Amino acid sequence: SIVTMDMTINNSIATTDSLVACDSAVWNDNIYTITGEYTDTLQTINGCDSIMYLNLTINYSTPFSVSSDTALCFGELVTLNAAGVGTIIWDNGVINGQLFVVDSTRLYTAQMTNQYGCLSYDSTQITVFNLPNIDAGISQTICSGREHELY
Repeated sequence: SIVTMDMTINNSIATTDSLVACDSAVWNDNIYTITGEYTDTLQTINGCDSIMYLNLTINYSTPFSVSSDTALCFGELVTLNAAGVGTIIWDNGVINGQLFVVDSTRLYTAQMTNQYGCLSYDSTQITVFNLPNIDAGISQTICSGREHELY
């Protein structure tokens, strides 16, 4: 007797991905924080193995420092400085190292981009006190050399 069998062969699939990321990367629902070569095995729709390879390069953001929190009066000048290895930009139109007039309390945030394109952030709080209202009473005229006490 002769037996005939129809057989379908489903091939496995192998793919290679290359990825460059800052600080961490997500690949196939896994989080990676170290440069390396990684392998994952999944199942195809037909039940065959699908082998995936990842060549991963992780670049790290660079820490940097900004000016300390500061308190001053409305209208005073302040300079915000950020120091680090990279390109630094501030929010709210602030230019690193240049004087500007403060008009309200707010958080100023600096962003630094390092040579790999990775971003770091740091911030400083500027607290602004309103100028006091002073009332010296009614206007008076006094002669030169005379004293008058204000109440």
